[in-house]
Amino acid sequence: MPLTREQLLTAVEENPEGIWKLYLSHLPGATYKRDEKIRLMCSRVPVSFFNGIAVSRLNEQECDEVLSKSIEEMNATGMPWSYQVGPNCTPNDLELRLDQLGLKFSYEQPYMVRNLATWQPAPIPNGFEIREVNDAEAYSVFIEAAGPAFGLPDSVLDAFVTAQSAVGFDQNCAIRNFIGEENGTAVATGCVFYGAGLAGIYTIGTLPEARGKGFGGALTEACMSDAVQKGVDTAFLQSSKLGYSVYQRLGFEEICRFKIYILGP
Repeated sequence: MPLTREQLLTAVEENPEGIWKLYLSHLPGATYKRDEKIRLMCSRVPVSFFNGIAVSRLNEQECDEVLSKSIEEMNATGMPWSYQVGPNCTPNDLELRLDQLGLKFSYEQPYMVRNLATWQPAPIPNGFEIREVNDAEAYSVFIEAAGPAFGLPDSVLDAFVTAQSAVGFDQNCAIRNFIGEENGTAVATGCVFYGAGLAGIYTIGTLPEARGKGFGGALTEACMSDAVQKGVDTAFLQSSKLGYSVYQRLGFEEICRFKIYILGP
């Protein structure tokens, strides 16, 4: 049975939280703290996207006190961090309160969903092959492609290797990774994470010199195919500006946008 819009809004918030919690549980010194009011996490990776506050469920009376303590705790980590505001976050004036506390809007990210019941995969581009990552050796190839595809620093790549190595590569694992190869050379990546009733599609990236050939769409569809095989009927992803039109062509529809705030100057 398809999820309602309200259920989807909750699920697209919880699916990323699931992968964060899983990965951080395997990173030395990392923390993931969540209660009924708020979530704080610190990966110990010095990139703001990998540390921060989210899932705010605050009432107006407690909001300022909880926010001040949470911000103080994140600042104490010494790591750059961000605050994520989704459609379920409360109170309604949360963004104004964040601004008053010194956080500034940085960017927003479209969240997109697709029901897979009517999906039919497109042909894979000529000369392109997709293979599953089933061991550490294949994952090293995945990482070698992901680095330049996303412009990620070594600290992020090392964290991915540490976490994924601990999670493992079993075909029934909650995370499945895929490599796209053009004429035998790894040029694209993608992964799917199962949680909150969704197939969350992540790390869809292509090397700059290999873009515009349909590889990102093919990796997205490989994740969708894996979901169908596992009986999951709804796919979800967080879109970049570069990928938005690609995902639209694949039938994904924007359901909401999450806003990212960082500490101002």
